[in-house]
Amino acid sequence: MARPARLELATATSIDPTSIVPTQIALRNLGPATTTPSGDGTPVDVRLVLSASGRMLALVPTERLAADTRFRITATGLHDLYGGAIVVPVTTFVTTADVAPVYAVEQLVVSFPDEDGTFTLRGPAGTLPPGRRCSSSTTAAARSPRSPSSTTAVPRARSSRR
Repeated sequence: MARPARLELATATSIDPTSIVPTQIALRNLGPATTTPSGDGTPVDVRLVLSASGRMLALVPTERLAADTRFRITATGLHDLYGGAIVVPVTTFVTTADVAPVYAVEQLVVSFPDEDGTFTLRGPAGTLPPGRRCSSSTTAAARSPRSPSSTTAVPRARSSRR
């Protein structure tokens, strides 16, 4: 959850909008995920957005949540349209560490294209990010040793996300 996040409180009945008091609904930064939280933590600024049905209250942080960090959500004083209490358990969660993936592209083996321009791209698992497809495009031209005036297209693999 290192990107801007929307945290949602979902209920079976509609929340009375007048019971939504920003001082009673909080998201707090409790510090690094690797340490034991002590104290109440630091408040995180959020916007509160009630869905049209009234059954979902979103807490939208105004800034990106810190990676590899522990957070706590608390909400009190909520009630439904009939005055019934809506109990929200205190919820603690940890955002994922923001670590760039490492791919072994140097382990790719590309064959020479055949007469149709088809080539083979091989590599061990983890060489490219999951979900990548490779396609060929003519991106360079090389002079043929047979004739200085002729050119031969050299296909080059490129990765595209689908």
